Amino acid sequence: MELVENQQPAQLPTMNHPNMMQRSTAQLPKLQLCPFDGTITQWQQFWEMFKAAVHDQPIPQIQKMTYLLGALRGEARMEAAGYAATEANYPVMIELLKEKFGDPNRIRQKLHKELQALPKASERMADVRKVVQQIERICRQLEGMGQSTEQTQFEVAIESKMPRWMLRSVYEEQGKDPNWTVQKLRKHIEKTLKIEEMVAEAHKDNIGVQRAPATEHRMATGTFAVNGNRFPRKLSCVFCKGEHWNEKCQVNATREMRLKKVAELNLCFKCLRTGHGAAQCTYNRPCFYCKENHNSALCPGKRGSQGP
Repeated sequence: MELVENQQPAQLPTMNHPNMMQRSTAQLPKLQLCPFDGTITQWQQFWEMFKAAVHDQPIPQIQKMTYLLGALRGEARMEAAGYAATEANYPVMIELLKEKFGDPNRIRQKLHKELQALPKASERMADVRKVVQQIERICRQLEGMGQSTEQTQFEVAIESKMPRWMLRSVYEEQGKDPNWTVQKLRKHIEKTLKIEEMVAEAHKDNIGVQRAPATEHRMATGTFAVNGNRFPRKLSCVFCKGEHWNEKCQVNATREMRLKKVAELNLCFKCLRTGHGAAQCTYNRPCFYCKENHNSALCPGKRGSQGP
């Protein structure tokens, strides 16, 4: 039997557990096998799914061979091209694929290379989320194969993919914990990213709101003007209403506490005022400490710092 070049993904008939030959009142939907294109880091997932859905089922070998050939793509399909679709060739094909794509050492090496090749995330949260997802995928695959990720090379590689605002938060947390681990690093990155995403989500409903008057932003600098004369503004912390700079607040001393307060009060993430979201904010003053595009009171590298 020759392979058809544009063959559709293999669909499996309804299978009842534990024996397909026994009828059951519970009818499972038809399954569609995920294709395998020869990417070795995807072999284990493909094989485990194929094994459960086809290989371990009480059906003829020739039927299993048909499903297998129907699921192969790319390099994996080329490996199978020289073998006839016969019952005798099914176990031969399985061993061939395992030897070619299932070598644990090759898979681990490939995963290490993927981690090193990941691009550094930009300052955008969406970009950081994509990179973090890839890091977690690689680490969990390696851990699933029995390799520990508690090594310096993993810590260095993960940190090298993070933007500066995330690293400041990481180093601040690391300095508090003498028993810092790669697992704690990964958990802190995830926690920090979730808080940032919560704040961003809280401001989604503000799209379309008019921009705040320019006077609101000038007042955020600590002075305001009347008839050309400048007067000092009485300080009032947005987090606790105390008479001090926002970044000096000790009631909400950590960045995490302040981010939660921003979400609770529905404040603009950039100017800490109400009535608009960060996307509409015209307040362009950079952070006093790191010069990045966020409010000084929310700087990941500072905690309870002096005001400018």
